[in-house]
Amino acid sequence: MLSKTLMALGMVGLVAGVHAAGLVIVLRVVVLSKARPRITPRFWSVLWLFIWVPLTLIVIHLFEIGLWALFFRWQQCFPDAGSSLYFAGASYTTLGYGDVVLPDEWRLFGPLTALTGLLSSGLSVGFFVAVVGAVYQSAIIRESAARAFPGELHGHE
Repeated sequence: MLSKTLMALGMVGLVAGVHAAGLVIVLRVVVLSKARPRITPRFWSVLWLFIWVPLTLIVIHLFEIGLWALFFRWQQCFPDAGSSLYFAGASYTTLGYGDVVLPDEWRLFGPLTALTGLLSSGLSVGFFVAVVGAVYQSAIIRESAARAFPGELHGHE
């Protein structure tokens, strides 16, 4: 039981670390993008940002699901990689059909997979909301400045 507990903590730490690293990378790209705050958000750069950020977050989540699938396959919880991936995805997303289940000695890893998925998804949603809010706030600040100082901000986009 102790070894499984340590494995569980290791997997949670690994998934949390991967998610944190992914968010840091996405944040660096967002900060360096043309749509960042304090610079006039342009339509196409904002549109690209609003497409790129969610897609990148989904790729991070798919990678994390893959880590869970590799773990389940490594521990021979399922007969093949497809079943491991299917179970990991269904658990991580909390879809949980129940048509593929872990062996009894591993069954607590199902809820643990779901919990890491919920927390990671919550972080991703919060991150995306913060990005949208920063772009929106930048547009409001720019509009207010344009009203207060007409003619001074042209050409600085």
